[in-house]
Amino acid sequence: MSHRVYIYNVSVPEEVRQSNCMLTEWGYDVPLLLQPLLIANGFVSGNIYNTHTDPENYGLYYNAREGINNLKLFYEFLERHQDEMIDDIEKYQLAKQSLFEFLDKLKQPYFHVDAWDVFNMSDQGHQQQANELLKSIAINNVVINRAIENDDVSLLDISLFHRESVLGFSDFKSLLNYPDYDYGLKHIFELEVDAYDQATEEVEHFEQGGFWGLKNAEGKVLVEPIYDEFYGFAGEDLAVILKGEKYGFIHKSGKVHISPVYQDAFDFEGGRAVVKRGGKYGLINVQNAVTAPFEFDEVISLDDEGNFTARKDDKWGVIDSEGETILKFDFEQCFEEGNGYYYSVIAGKGKRIIFNRHFKYIGEFPVSAIEDLGDGYLLVNPHKDSNQLMLFGRDGAMLEKGFEKIVRQTNFPNALILRKEKKYGALGLQQQRVILPYEYDALTDLLAYRNQKTTDFILAQKGDQKGIFDGNAAHPNWLIPLDDYEDIIWLHEDCFAMQKTGKWGISNISDNWFSDYEFDAVTRKMAVYGFAYAFKGPQVFVVDKNEIYPADKEMVSEDVQDKYSDYYFDAEIMIRLKAYLKS
Repeated sequence: MSHRVYIYNVSVPEEVRQSNCMLTEWGYDVPLLLQPLLIANGFVSGNIYNTHTDPENYGLYYNAREGINNLKLFYEFLERHQDEMIDDIEKYQLAKQSLFEFLDKLKQPYFHVDAWDVFNMSDQGHQQQANELLKSIAINNVVINRAIENDDVSLLDISLFHRESVLGFSDFKSLLNYPDYDYGLKHIFELEVDAYDQATEEVEHFEQGGFWGLKNAEGKVLVEPIYDEFYGFAGEDLAVILKGEKYGFIHKSGKVHISPVYQDAFDFEGGRAVVKRGGKYGLINVQNAVTAPFEFDEVISLDDEGNFTARKDDKWGVIDSEGETILKFDFEQCFEEGNGYYYSVIAGKGKRIIFNRHFKYIGEFPVSAIEDLGDGYLLVNPHKDSNQLMLFGRDGAMLEKGFEKIVRQTNFPNALILRKEKKYGALGLQQQRVILPYEYDALTDLLAYRNQKTTDFILAQKGDQKGIFDGNAAHPNWLIPLDDYEDIIWLHEDCFAMQKTGKWGISNISDNWFSDYEFDAVTRKMAVYGFAYAFKGPQVFVVDKNEIYPADKEMVSEDVQDKYSDYYFDAEIMIRLKAYLKS
């Protein structure tokens, strides 16, 4: 299961209320298409739900109504540019309408972002991480709002967004049209907003004469006490009820949703519930339609993706929410979900039968040795029966073994940096082979983009030499061969700054254009009217494609005064820019 970020619409910070409504449960980051909601009066305070690790329980809060209005402006802006940005305008308009209708039902004054689960992945304190998330969301909204203000979709340059928000996408249009997002609609956890919840604070079960009913906070009876058991409300705001040895479901508004007709029933999860009829278990959806036949001796929810582990004829397997077999019924024990993988216990052994998240067989290993690298790639760490690291691909094949470590500070589309015998090399995930041999002292991610696509540009260091290697999936090659460079930084597209003998030069490698080594310092800037500043003594120059020219002081002043200037300029660069303005 991936680490999750949650967004709620809440009435009061740090207080649990019945009226609170969850908008989003999403893996690893706040979805970029929803970040325009998080625009107004953001602040860091305590979480509402994840409060059990005090003091590590910080989250974000924003003004909800202003955020909703801002998101609507963003979606209207995108629709005005539908020819450039939207692949399926009819689907977009339907998604937009549903999203707007959902947001208009939200009545509480705050949006609350709870990233406790993700923050636990880092050694940094939660308060510090919350402030960093607040800043990254603000930077993303600066990019979005500048595009809206200028009515220019080209300003939605993927390289300007915080990297974690756009991982895996080559450009903003690809992210916007990604099928699994449905133009942002799939980011919403549940489109039905219960008007009852938004208006009242509490509902509670009550017992009378050995039977159970339901009443609201004012004591009004919503459900008469006629049930033998009345379980807690769960998915779809439904609770399991028992009456006369038959199970059904009731909505928290008090309306019977599915009459008690089943021999057994479990809570709805992801739109499916496990129920029993005729002595066998199957699956139903919220409309009470059968989606998996009643032919199993047991069915247990396996993950948040709609998969289930099931037992039939004393053997276990895995089925999906429609009853289709994913793993055949060949296993002695049920399946369980690990972090990015699935496993089945081997009786009497410490090892487990391991499958990756795509249900591809990996092998038999202790679960303590398994580490998820994302997208089906698994790392097997040294354990009792092996002292080697092993890397397995999405198809379950072993890609590499015997290396010492994976470099975690990179996120290339294709290249994976490994260290072996104290030297670094690169494995191509698409090629499934080594594309840079283990002979480098350092291989570093330049965090570079080309044509608004995330690149595999690697800063390679070997002895006193440095160069740039492009570890892309199609044609890995050297962009800047190893030479006696003191440093190399990426500026924009195919433009780099290289330092020799203390001075910097600028190059556009695609056009074979180079400047002299004449500058004291070079820094990136917002890619509007050039993409970098170069400094020579007291002078400041703008670096643009194939040209360098004196910087306009009015433009420099705007960059210096921008409230997010510290994102682009360190203290030394700010001193130089301010001195230039005074000259």
